[in-house]
Amino acid sequence: MRNSTFHDVLSTTTVTEDEMKSILDTHNTYRRMHGSPDLLWNDDAANWGDNWLQKCEFKHSGGGPYNYGENLAAGYTDFKSAIDAWYSEYNNYDYKAPGFSMDTGHFTQVVWKSTTSIGCAKRECPDWTIYICNYDPAGNIISDDNSSYIDNVQRRDPNSL
Repeated sequence: MRNSTFHDVLSTTTVTEDEMKSILDTHNTYRRMHGSPDLLWNDDAANWGDNWLQKCEFKHSGGGPYNYGENLAAGYTDFKSAIDAWYSEYNNYDYKAPGFSMDTGHFTQVVWKSTTSIGCAKRECPDWTIYICNYDPAGNIISDDNSSYIDNVQRRDPNSL
């Protein structure tokens, strides 16, 4: 895996430097609100997503050989809009009963504390543009006692609003 900042773009991903900056800035703004460290760019994860989207199928890849966490979106105008939609699931997350839910899985992956890097891609397909972000290591790790959610999905800092 090769990590880089948005100033160091050497990948074959479909993401422009401005989009990479927006992806990192948007994710990291939300992550800071929940006490999670900033993400770095991951070219391997971006390239995995780019290759997966060649098929123009709106379905999860399964994380590939690296077992990436993954968020998908379609019907948005840009990455920021997709990430904002993923984060909006925050309103549905139940901190009194932490754990995985189909209604909050995008949000929990965005803020997952132990995730350290991200790579994203997009593909203009006949019906829509598909956006994909792959996260390493993956979030949404399900355990019997949901301790991984307690440790990795922190409440939003009220001073961050």
